[in-house]
Amino acid sequence: MTSEIGYKYVSLFPEYRVIFDEGSKDNYNNERLCRNFIKGNLVNSEDHPLIYACANVLQYSTKLKEKSSTYNIPAGCKFLNYSLYYPLCREYESGYNVQTFYQKVKEQFHNFDVCDSYIVPITKEIFEKLQKLADLYDNFNKVKSTQEQESSSSCSYAKKCATSYKKYIEICRHDSTNEFCKELKNFRRIYVDRMKDILCYENTPKTLPSIIVYDTKVIISIPFVAIIVVSFFFFILNKFFSFGSLICPQIRKHNSLRDNHDEGTHQFQNIYESTNINSYAKELHISYKTV
Repeated sequence: MTSEIGYKYVSLFPEYRVIFDEGSKDNYNNERLCRNFIKGNLVNSEDHPLIYACANVLQYSTKLKEKSSTYNIPAGCKFLNYSLYYPLCREYESGYNVQTFYQKVKEQFHNFDVCDSYIVPITKEIFEKLQKLADLYDNFNKVKSTQEQESSSSCSYAKKCATSYKKYIEICRHDSTNEFCKELKNFRRIYVDRMKDILCYENTPKTLPSIIVYDTKVIISIPFVAIIVVSFFFFILNKFFSFGSLICPQIRKHNSLRDNHDEGTHQFQNIYESTNINSYAKELHISYKTV
C-alpha cells in the first residue's frame, strides 16, 4: 500500500470533483444501504454525515472501477481520500480517520476495491495543504485561454491564483523540497504557460515568483569562509606534515636556478660585448697601417 499523500494529483482534482458531485445527486439506493449499515454498526442516527460519506464511497468507487481503463485511478482515489476528510474529521469529528472508515465500508460492501492502495490517513495540516492546492487549481481552470479579447473573469481568477500562490510559497521558505512545494513549482510553470495566451490588464501578473530563495548573507559569506578554510588547511600542513618543508626547498631551488641562469646570461653578454670591442679595435689598427 502506498503511503504518499498525492499532492502531485491535485491538478486533476477538479475533473474528479465533477464525477464525485454528479454521483452524489442520484444516490438514494446507496444511501438506504448505508443508513442501515451505519445506524446498526457505527452511530445511532437516521441522518448522520457518515451515511452520506458511505454512499459517496460506494457510488464513486463503482464509477471509477467501471471506467478504470480511461480514468486516472491514482488521481481519482486520492481525490476520494481528500474529499472524505471533511465530513469524517474536519466538521464532525466522527472518531474515524479516512482509512479506518473506508475499511469499515469495504468490509460491509465487498464489491469495490479499486482504491485500496490509495486510501491513507491524513492529518489536519495535510488536508489544509491539499485544500490550498485544490483551490488554486479550481480558480486556475476558470482562466480561459484567449488572445482575441480581454476577459475580465479570466483575469480576475488569474489574479486570485497569483495572490494565493504568493501567500502559499511562504510555507516553502525554509524547505522547498517537500511534495507540497514541488506541486507549487508545477503550478507556477503551468500558470506562466497559460498566461502567455491570456490578454489581461497590466496589473494581472503574467509570471509568479520562484519558490527558491537565495540567502544573500550566505552568498556573501562564502568567499570569506573559503579563505579561512584554505588558510587553516595550509597551516595544518605546515605545522604537522612535511608538505611545507618540501615546498620551500623546491621554491628555493627554483629561485637558485633562475639566479644562476640570469648570472650566466649576464656573463655571456659581457664576453660578447668584450669580443666585439676587441674586433673593432683590430679593424681600426689595420686601417691605420694601410693608410
